[in-house]
Amino acid sequence: MAFFFVAFGGLIGSIARYIISSHWNSKKYPFGTFIVNSSGSILLGILVALRINNPENDWVSLLVGIGFCGSFTTFSTFSKETIEMLFSKNYKQAFLYTFSSFAVSIFFVSIILVLTGAIS
Repeated sequence: MAFFFVAFGGLIGSIARYIISSHWNSKKYPFGTFIVNSSGSILLGILVALRINNPENDWVSLLVGIGFCGSFTTFSTFSKETIEMLFSKNYKQAFLYTFSSFAVSIFFVSIILVLTGAIS
């Protein structure tokens, strides 16, 4: 049964990523990838907080955490886009993209975990 939850979450996550990325990515800046990685991190932060307070809902972690977030977020695309910016000598853009992606994700996950009492 665990396989079904992971597979179904992965199906929905990959379709959602495709829709957002194809709509928001541009030649100048990969906003779509930034959106999916940031929102996926936020969703995973919420899931972690919920799991700490309610650990018996294993299917939610399988469906949303491993399945959906695993296929929705995309470190490989983020890496490829950053390297393309560097090869194009868009150093400032590459730095801002990398820094903002990490900063936004870590900031919101930290806020979620503190506000929910998952960490103190």
